Amino acid sequence: MLQGGVTAYQPTFITSPEDQLTAALQEVPQNGSVPRIIGAHLEGPFISGERLGTHPAEARRDPDCQLLERLLAAGPVSHVTLAPELPGAYELMELLKRRGVTGFRAGTRTRLRQKRAMLSLARCQDGDTHLQRDAAVRGT
Repeated sequence: MLQGGVTAYQPTFITSPEDQLTAALQEVPQNGSVPRIIGAHLEGPFISGERLGTHPAEARRDPDCQLLERLLAAGPVSHVTLAPELPGAYELMELLKRRGVTGFRAGTRTRLRQKRAMLSLARCQDGDTHLQRDAAVRGT
């Protein structure tokens, strides 16, 4: 990868059973080699059942701070994607904020306007994993 100009990258893990996620996170190198890993991105498992895309439904989870703590302890997680409208999501966002982990919105059924309102309330989510063209065009 370095020969191709890549000096840093971020492995992303989609929604999977907890044992698979923790095993994968434990394999993420934490050394300073080049190209260096800037931290892992967990895209799920705390996403809406209505917006799964390629994520397996059986591995989707409602927000669970204890599960999130176990995932964060398994490896160098720097970003987590979650659906902010799920019950318990604010507690996850606060946990991410305390741990210095960037939170992203995705796998959500909320519209852009609702996402922005949640951002102003939570003040700990930093962006969107996916922007939907239709929501961006409508401004909702």
